[in-house]
Amino acid sequence: MAEINCKCITPYSFKAVTDLNSSSLEWAWAKILGGVYDQETQVEMEQLFNDRDCLEEMRFPPLHRLVLGLDKSSLEEHLVNSRGQVDSVDGSGRTALSWAAQRGMTYAVTTLLRYGANPNINTPNGHSPLMFASEARNPDSIRPLLGAGANVAQYDVEGQTALHYAAGHWDDLAYYEPLVEYGSDVNWPTIPRLTPLTTVIIEGHNKAMKYLVANGADVNMKGHDGRSPGFYAVEYNNHAAIQFLQDSGVDFRGYNAYLLLSSPGRC
Repeated sequence: MAEINCKCITPYSFKAVTDLNSSSLEWAWAKILGGVYDQETQVEMEQLFNDRDCLEEMRFPPLHRLVLGLDKSSLEEHLVNSRGQVDSVDGSGRTALSWAAQRGMTYAVTTLLRYGANPNINTPNGHSPLMFASEARNPDSIRPLLGAGANVAQYDVEGQTALHYAAGHWDDLAYYEPLVEYGSDVNWPTIPRLTPLTTVIIEGHNKAMKYLVANGADVNMKGHDGRSPGFYAVEYNNHAAIQFLQDSGVDFRGYNAYLLLSSPGRC
């Protein structure tokens, strides 16, 4: 089995939680079906959580079962015969489009959109298909969703937009460029006032950091507790970010040492 590494936990989560009331088993299957693991881990997780009763409890409509690979029939043939069901939701309030987006299934995403799928049906916690696409293992579903009218400004219960989801997962600009081109606010703060810039600095996504700053991200924007992007660069030992922020005019002399010692990210 793959080794699990213990590491410091970042102060806030950037994962799309399907339902805050879900059991651990349901959450495990949501991640398995969402395609978030590499192939080896995927197989291991399926073996660990081999519980078909749980799948039944997730109440997947026929269209969802096709997208999730639980039914091997033709997706397009099903849509031709059941066009009115394209926006049906499962037991957690998710559409087939949101699952296809999370799994990085570009063909399924474009096919569903062509048959009228609504890109702005969100889960009860505010998670949109665009958010799921922004954390997927490939970025190819982002532009089709935006082109179909996906709301780039939609935020979840924690105040995270799709740009935060990209920031929390990837350093590939193919995730960021379409979101910014379609008007995503690079300075949008979450409820604890973490911006996409703060997030990429915490995660060490330094190509994305430079891209966001070049597109208007505020290098001095602070959270409610006074912590700025520069603070997190120091706290998470992101030396490249420290140098870049210094070159961008950030003054590190005013930082409060107490904040560093009390940071939730420090192990």
